[in-house]
Formats: sequence, C-alpha cells, structure tokens
Amino acid sequence: MVAGQLRALGWEVVLEATFFIRGERGSIDVLAWHAASRVVLVIEVKSVVPDIQAMLAANRPPRAAKSAGTVVRDPRRAGGRAS
Repeated sequence: MVAGQLRALGWEVVLEATFFIRGERGSIDVLAWHAASRVVLVIEVKSVVPDIQAMLAANRPPRAAKSAGTVVRDPRRAGGRAS
C-alpha cells in the first residue's frame, strides 16, 4: 500500500532491498528514491520492539539507514524487487 502511494507520487520503490557493503549485510524493508528532489526514504517495519527506550538511547542510525545512500548510488550492490 505504501509502495503504491509512493510510486503514484513519482518515487522509485524497491521492497526488501538486500545489501552487502564493506562487510556488512542487511536489508531494507522499503527503499524509495525521489530523483527530482534527490531524497532517499528508508522504511523499516518492526513487528516487535521489545525496548523502544534502549533503541532510542543507542542514538545511532540503523545499518540499513547508513547503507541506503550507497545502495541507491550503486544498485549493483543491492538485491530486491521493484514494486
């Protein structure tokens, strides 16, 4: 649903984008790129968050967020499926 709405607004969307960059593996649930504004959107879906306070206190971006720019610039490093 979100992917369809983003596409209707001109975003390129990849679902379940996997990556392996500088020895780190991971995946991005929804990776979207809006070329006109040069904006990358990373959406991570969590079914369970056992301790939201600890997650926020860590104050560091998730691996997926740190890698999103590289994945968008070099799609050969990523797998996934367009929606």
